[in-house]
Amino acid sequence: MKCKKCKSEINEFDIFCKKCGTPTELLSKGLSSKENKKKTSEELSPIRNNYYSLSMFLTITIIFPMIISLYLARNSHLLISAISIIFLPFILVLFSRKGGFLQKQNKFTLKEYFGLLSNYPKFMLFIFYNVLYFYVLTLICTARPILNYAYDPILNLVWLVMTFYWFAIIIPAPGLIVHKNYSPFKAIIESYKKGKETRWQQFFTFVRIVIDILFGIVTLGFGFMISIPHMILLVDNYYQRMVKYRLFE
Repeated sequence: MKCKKCKSEINEFDIFCKKCGTPTELLSKGLSSKENKKKTSEELSPIRNNYYSLSMFLTITIIFPMIISLYLARNSHLLISAISIIFLPFILVLFSRKGGFLQKQNKFTLKEYFGLLSNYPKFMLFIFYNVLYFYVLTLICTARPILNYAYDPILNLVWLVMTFYWFAIIIPAPGLIVHKNYSPFKAIIESYKKGKETRWQQFFTFVRIVIDILFGIVTLGFGFMISIPHMILLVDNYYQRMVKYRLFE
């Protein structure tokens, strides 16, 4: 295979030409967030009913209580952190389904879900590291919650950019925790190291997750019955694409 620009030989797994730096077709096809979204929707559409009961259960028992708790604790950084650490792992354990999250023949039962809760501690630790990052970032940008003094408003923009960047970094981390049995800390580090060339595509995947979350909120929670399995499969599929093209080797 040759580079379109300089005609140099390139490997089938090269994301950029090693000579001129021109992107190969991998970013527009195999590792494209857009293509991943399209495939995810196509795979999930005919078997969406397999996930309705579980999604309804999680919406009622996890999502609603978490949203209400976050609203009530909106003025306390410490409480917001604690709520995130407690509730979010209940959603992330879905990544650890044996045989993969997408199974066309098997309905995702509550019994199966409760069996996955053995992975709750490792995902709780994963969320703790995320919360720690945001705590330090907030402290650096605004000196809150420890201090309370005036700061340059431009630092709010810095905080926002670094928040988006962080979420782009950790897209493949749940897959590394489950499939490669990495510790949460190692999964984050490897996600940072190995995802440099696909960072924008991971960012676009994160944007699609935000859209799913907003859909769930504006539909008063009912949309989460659709968006929960879509978000999990979206992230899992992109991780599988990164594995396919040997980004973690």
